[in-house]
Order: sequence, then structure tokens, then C-alpha cells
Amino acid sequence: MPIPHIDAILTAGVIPGTDKNESAIGIAWLRKHWQEWDRVEFNVGLGPGVDLGPGVPAYVQKSATASTKPKADIIVYRGDHVAGVVELKARISGSALGQVLTYSHLLQRDNPRLLQVYKIVAGGSILTGIETVYEHAGVTIELFPLALPASST
Repeated sequence: MPIPHIDAILTAGVIPGTDKNESAIGIAWLRKHWQEWDRVEFNVGLGPGVDLGPGVPAYVQKSATASTKPKADIIVYRGDHVAGVVELKARISGSALGQVLTYSHLLQRDNPRLLQVYKIVAGGSILTGIETVYEHAGVTIELFPLALPASST
């Protein structure tokens, strides 16, 4: 079953937690893949976040935890056992590899029922020569150069 309410998501044109270039890439990725997934989440905090220790008021701890979790740009799900972590970049460099590997590990650790997590980096362009590094790590790269606003290229 495709992602419900996809029209509203695509019309909004904004992926929470991203800049305008990353949002444009994310919308392009969703336009291409929305029928492959059941649901989508944006700007997803993963892992435990910081623990300030005993004696800290609960509201302070809650805020500290939420603000220090690594945040995945997009997580998509197919049923209860398959997910995809999508990192968005206007220009893909080596840093996105670390991010998507970290996020996929944390997602799987937080959700042990997941049997498979796809690792995807979507961008407008990629640093020449690093494609094989991503391939070796099992990360899919998808480029959407036409999605970027003209002033970004």
C-alpha cells in the first residue's frame, strides 16, 4: 500500500528539519518512490540522546534527550519488518556515508523487529570518485540534479 496523504506531503514541498535544497531532493525522491513504501517519517530522532543524570528535572531531561538524538532526514517503512533510511544532500560527500550508516544501525537497534534496513543517500550531485565507497558499504546513491533550485547549482 503506498504512502497515504502523499499529495499533501508533495504539495507542501518541505521536509521538516532540512534546508530548501535538501527538501527539494527529498520531494524528488518521494515522487519517485512513494508507491514502494507504506509510511514515511521525517526528521526522526534515533538512539538514546544525552542523559543528564539524576536530580535533573524531567522536563529538562526530556528536552536534552530530544535535542541531542541524531536525526535521520527520512525513514520509510514497508510493513513491520522493512525500512529505508534516506539521507538528503545537495552535494554528496563522504560525510553522508557515516550519517546513513549510523542512522541505519540506530534504527535497527531501536526496532529489533526490522529484518532489513535499506541505506539510501539522495542528492543533487556527488563528489567525483566516491561512488564505489558507497557501493562497497551497501548504500544506494540516487541523484536528482534537476530538483535543485537554479541558484543552487
